[in-house]
Amino acid sequence: MDSKIKLGLTGLKPTDLLAKGRLIVANMTGNASFPGPVPTLADLTTALDAFEDRVEAAAFGDRRAINGRNNGQKAFTSMMSQLGTYVSFVANGDSEVIESSGFEVRKQRVPTTQLGQPIDFLAIRSKKEGEIVLNWKAVSYSKAYQVE
Repeated sequence: MDSKIKLGLTGLKPTDLLAKGRLIVANMTGNASFPGPVPTLADLTTALDAFEDRVEAAAFGDRRAINGRNNGQKAFTSMMSQLGTYVSFVANGDSEVIESSGFEVRKQRVPTTQLGQPIDFLAIRSKKEGEIVLNWKAVSYSKAYQVE
């Protein structure tokens, strides 16, 4: 199956991002599937430690420290994204290899086979001559309608 990696980095609290980073470093350390990660795990660990220091400093609410934490988060997220690209390339769609890295596998999209007909269809004569107002309840998974 052609699985894809789910980075899952957006919307995480800084502490959750740190935990995710530590998990990925732990899973990739000594993992034979990933012999030469980019960036290196040593560089990622150094970035994790620096980011953790910034998170701790920002806990007191100092604006400079919060700004530093935010900048550190951007830099660390960028490194994690690079690592995700590496994992995706090496895994070549193998979900077990992706999961062995600590990253998650993206859910497979399942196309809808057939849409139902709109329900509660209502046609009302408009106040403008030659116009009709059409209303109906939307069908799940529909994006557009063609009216003839």
